Amino acid sequence: MRIISQIIKKMRLFIAFLVIIISTLVLTLLHGIHVDEFNSNLIYIKELYIKLDKKLIVNIKNIKINKEKNKKTSDAELLSIADNAIWINKIFKEINIQNISYDDINITMVYKDDIFFINTPYLTIDTRIYDESPLKIAVNQLKFKDFNVTLQGDLRADLAKDYYDFNGSFASYELFGDLSLKLDKEMLKYKLSNVKASSLEHFISNLAQKTGLDEEIKKWIYGYIVADDYLVEELRGKLNLKTLDYYPNELYGKARASNLVVKFHPNVTPAIAKSASVEFVDDKLIFSLNEPTYYDKSIAGSSVEIENIIGQNSNLKLHLATKSLLDSKIHEILKAYKIDIPITQKSGELDSTLDLRVYFDPFKIESSGKFDLKNADILISNAPFSSKGANVILKDELISIQNANLKNEIFEADANGVIDLNQSKAEFDGKFKEICISGCEILDIKNSLQTVLLDFNQDMLITAPKLNFSMKIADQNIININDISMLKPHSKLMQSLDINGGNLEIKTTNFSDLDISLLGAKFDLPLAKISGQSYDEDDFHIKMAKNINLSSKSGLISANLDDKNLNLTLNSLKILLDSNSTDSIKYERNIHFNAKNSAVILQDLNRTINFSSFDGNLLNSELKFSGKTGDGNININKKPNSLKISGQNLSSDFANDFMGLEAFKDGNFSIRLSGVDFDTFKSEIKVQNTYLSDYKFYQRFLSFLDSIPSLLIFKVPDFNDKGFTVDNGTVLINRDANKLNIQALKLTGSSADIVGGGNIDLNSKDINIDLELKLLKDASSIISKIPLVNYIILGKDKTISTIIEVRGTLDEPKFKTEVITDILKTPYNLIKNTLELPFNLF
Repeated sequence: MRIISQIIKKMRLFIAFLVIIISTLVLTLLHGIHVDEFNSNLIYIKELYIKLDKKLIVNIKNIKINKEKNKKTSDAELLSIADNAIWINKIFKEINIQNISYDDINITMVYKDDIFFINTPYLTIDTRIYDESPLKIAVNQLKFKDFNVTLQGDLRADLAKDYYDFNGSFASYELFGDLSLKLDKEMLKYKLSNVKASSLEHFISNLAQKTGLDEEIKKWIYGYIVADDYLVEELRGKLNLKTLDYYPNELYGKARASNLVVKFHPNVTPAIAKSASVEFVDDKLIFSLNEPTYYDKSIAGSSVEIENIIGQNSNLKLHLATKSLLDSKIHEILKAYKIDIPITQKSGELDSTLDLRVYFDPFKIESSGKFDLKNADILISNAPFSSKGANVILKDELISIQNANLKNEIFEADANGVIDLNQSKAEFDGKFKEICISGCEILDIKNSLQTVLLDFNQDMLITAPKLNFSMKIADQNIININDISMLKPHSKLMQSLDINGGNLEIKTTNFSDLDISLLGAKFDLPLAKISGQSYDEDDFHIKMAKNINLSSKSGLISANLDDKNLNLTLNSLKILLDSNSTDSIKYERNIHFNAKNSAVILQDLNRTINFSSFDGNLLNSELKFSGKTGDGNININKKPNSLKISGQNLSSDFANDFMGLEAFKDGNFSIRLSGVDFDTFKSEIKVQNTYLSDYKFYQRFLSFLDSIPSLLIFKVPDFNDKGFTVDNGTVLINRDANKLNIQALKLTGSSADIVGGGNIDLNSKDINIDLELKLLKDASSIISKIPLVNYIILGKDKTISTIIEVRGTLDEPKFKTEVITDILKTPYNLIKNTLELPFNLF
């Protein structure tokens, strides 16, 4: 009992002490406590005043809290304040703290008459607290300074459940609109609506700085795409204020913008759109453009999409659609992304889509597209083509061209192929409907299956391996065909000139004016060198423009050709012709020709006629020819069914060549000929100061005289080593087909004459000629020495003559004397009568 009583006594003393202490504290608070200064290791307080008036009244001028630096953001501070807000109006009647210093942070806090105000470097709160349940707070200003976001509205709070519901408005930089916030513990759900702005520049810049938004994404949200006005119809999402998790896949927004300027690349001229609908869903920001134009082109259906704005692997998806030309303006966008499609459209129709996906980190571009051309004029690496249609499909570095019709100055083809943009090369397989060079004269190929290779590394190079064909397309286009022999069946020019091979190079700027080199040309022309060597290979240079100019490296041939005339120059060549070749050919151009040191070989007549020079022209099967041989000249006029030839001062060589005989040596000749052609004509040949020197004929004739003693008297000095001397003479010849008629022949020497006539069969070479050999001096001194034979004639003027028959063939002539029965019918008298008649050729 004693112990129990002692315990009770002690308890009474403790309770009495506690009551005294509390009573003293309460009495003190009721009268107020004032502390000028308080300092400890943790806190420093200056001018503290506390008073209890049902609730506490606290006034502090300055509080300095010594603590390790721990900066907070406005959202973290808001959460901390929300956690402790339950105690403010329950415990305090008034709080007035002018400054709370926390490291480098200064805070002002005021609570009085239900007005709660707090100002920190990150947050400003100006509210009125209503003592209702649930707690109602009128938010006059709630400012998140680091985000430059200011809220106004009403807040309902269930402090016990840590739940807050705010409805009001907000403003941030250029944005203002309606806002709904629901904070449940640390989870903040938000919804923005009717948000209007004239710009997003500062808002997006600050957002990127605070959230670490990729710089390129920031520029695409605002910078590359700029509008006059923005309206966010809705933006909703949630944020964990402790972990700062944005839940990007649950963020959704919908907006509209008007009068947009869209830069598809910073180095590209911007597009313009009347408006755009903007949607943010699944961490994607999608701009659907309304009535967009790029330059003057409609790009309706185009859009911009930014994917994984908040998440990983952020990228841009650019979708371009247009029915405008694939021209330099569209290429401006493609080249900005290093996509160099070597096709440019100049006219026609196009339906195209292009999709670009740009990954920002690491930087990478994926591209795909489809371009459908129709009735278009295009450039492939600056090479002009027309196309009835083509489907061009782009997939990253590969361009597939399908169902393509291509036509240019050289060819038309239907082809399919693939272009490799990395290697700048392409391969096409197709059917060439036509390959035509220079009006199809040089090359004309129809319906040919070919593989064509293209190389764009420098100037565009087109090659067709099967044809040995290549074409470089540049400011100066160059066509090469190595070994043109296989092309002869497809070349009118090669066929007409009988060109069998060579290497062809054509240079041109416009496919109309051509600079052509034909090297190692092999041909089979009716030409030979004057030396007798064959002329079947040479190099040629040809210029084709309005006129065509040709020259050979050897200098043997040159020519100029226009629409009406062909001017041909030859040098030191033999020309192989058929004597009547012009009759069957009608030449549309007037062919002018001239030659030096050249010859004409009449193949059908087996005659070679040499000229120092000749010239003339050929038009509509009419040949006019003028040639010089030494001091002589000859003129020929030939047309169908008409042949006229005249020549003066001709040499024996020319006369022999012309007649196809080796009959004369030295002297001077003239000729007149008229007829239908070289098979039907009559002619007159006059000779002076020459020798009848046909070796076989002359030698056999002398042998014949030697064989008959009575005829030895006729071996006068005119018969010498050079032949029979002819002072002058006349030969009248006519030809009818293969019959050559010597109508009259008279060769006058200084001591003897030979006269005669007859015919020669040119097919059989049979000869039927009668000659009278007559001595031209007084024969009285030798008459006594002449046997009286019936084949020696004694003339009235005491001259003597004999008649000799020439038979056999030209190769084997045979001679015999002829018995004279009628002196009036001797060749001399017959020829004399003939020659005394007028010989009218023309």
